[in-house]
Amino acid sequence: MRRQTIRKPISKPTVRRERERSEEAQRRVGPRPEVRKDIQKTWWPEG
Repeated sequence: MRRQTIRKPISKPTVRRERERSEEAQRRVGPRPEVRKDIQKTWWPEG
């Protein structure tokens, strides 16, 4: 008899991961710090 791999059900995200995602989303609301100023003038001339 051959061994078969057991297919695990997809786990639901834990509460901690959900909280981390929501905190990241709140941090991203403001201006993007990773955008360089010279690139920002090219792509977002109004801002």
